[in-house]
Amino acid sequence: VFQTTHFTAQTKTADLNASIAGSPFSIWAGPVQTAFSAEWRKTTYQSQTDADATAAPVCSTGLRFNCNANTLLWRNAFGNRSEVAVSVKEVSAEFEAPLLKDLPLIQSFGINGAIRYAQYENDPQTSTLKKTSFDATIWKVGADWHVNDELRVRGTVSRDFRAPTLNDLFAPATIQASNALDQLTNTTPAARSYRAGNGALVPEIGETNTLGIVYQPEWLPRFSLAIDAFDIKVNNAIVEVKGDDSVIQQACYASGGTHPYCTLQDRPLGNYTNKTAANAVTAWYQYNINIASVRSYGVDVEANYQGDIFDRRFSLRGFLTWQPHSVYSTPGLSDVDMGGTAYGPTPLIAQPSLRVNFTESLQVTDHFRIDLQQKHRNAMDLNGDSTLYVACCKVKPITYYEANFSYKTTLPIGDTEFFLNVQNILDTDPPPAAPPGNTTPGLMGGWAIGDDPLGRSVVVGFRLKR
Repeated sequence: VFQTTHFTAQTKTADLNASIAGSPFSIWAGPVQTAFSAEWRKTTYQSQTDADATAAPVCSTGLRFNCNANTLLWRNAFGNRSEVAVSVKEVSAEFEAPLLKDLPLIQSFGINGAIRYAQYENDPQTSTLKKTSFDATIWKVGADWHVNDELRVRGTVSRDFRAPTLNDLFAPATIQASNALDQLTNTTPAARSYRAGNGALVPEIGETNTLGIVYQPEWLPRFSLAIDAFDIKVNNAIVEVKGDDSVIQQACYASGGTHPYCTLQDRPLGNYTNKTAANAVTAWYQYNINIASVRSYGVDVEANYQGDIFDRRFSLRGFLTWQPHSVYSTPGLSDVDMGGTAYGPTPLIAQPSLRVNFTESLQVTDHFRIDLQQKHRNAMDLNGDSTLYVACCKVKPITYYEANFSYKTTLPIGDTEFFLNVQNILDTDPPPAAPPGNTTPGLMGGWAIGDDPLGRSVVVGFRLKR
């Protein structure tokens, strides 16, 4: 029996900011640039639904067959969320100072830096959840060295952060039916899966180091090449832990019931050593926690060239990212390397170890322009969990082709641009990739998140500027 259900979400943001910038003084190598800013903003969120994920089971509505105490009234339902809010106060300062110039091998050398202090207050307002607050101080220090007109060296060291979102903190409670395998009793009981936000979350803290060069050769005018290496480490990383995940279950059972992950499940006998069906799980829980660390490194390469064909300007651009490893470390669990991987026990899209984008643009006439783009990713392993045996081959590489045609003219109503945009020109299907829990060769019905399952799409439109 089906019927129409409704879900409404409302988000509001109020923002007030001020900034000032300028060059208050000069030193021996030139003027010092500074900037100061302050901001206050408040975001509120609430949602309502008539398909409440916490609604009573269908057995209480009079259905007699295929019904038990864990059967839900709604499947894939949302949850109601009373109004919640986050208020943020920030102040920041930046500077750029030249230190050396016109020396052997030093055309110019300068440093730059920034610091920001942010204070967050999370307010459940009309709910009974606890109000929480936290603050964070972040900074960046960089150097910029122009060896000559052709070669430039740059680098930065920074401390960064990402605050938990309102959904991370106050996601409404939802209940779903679960058919996960209970690895303790080797049964598949009709259990429920509970999910909600975690108001105790604090910001993720990152440490980022970069070092790169920019090369603009005199022998090839209008060409530039930039190569930047990066090393990133994130502490207090927010990850979603799911009680029915196979790795989470094993960590609990190996401890005999003492591991904190054992709180993510309920059992009628109250222990985690009895393997009889009478002790089959009755409920699973999942929520976000600050527990993991992430370490990643790689290289970005960007090349640009502009030229002329028959007095018409064209440009070429290539961008490559090589990121071989992105390792998630969670206490009590095996490390998960998402680098070059389609799936893993993390709420992330696939992470190819090599991504390449090419763009070609040609100004055919003063009004008509053509832009072509090719996007490629390399082959990926199916799963980043080193404890799993995955029977299938790699997820195959794929390349997508896109085009945009635009015509600009001036009409009585204003400057107008007409465009035709075509995505996935060749209507390429994504390579098959089994979702978690399905490692069967053949991989029917799945694809890596980030690949295009929709196929060719065409958009025609115009933009008007008066």
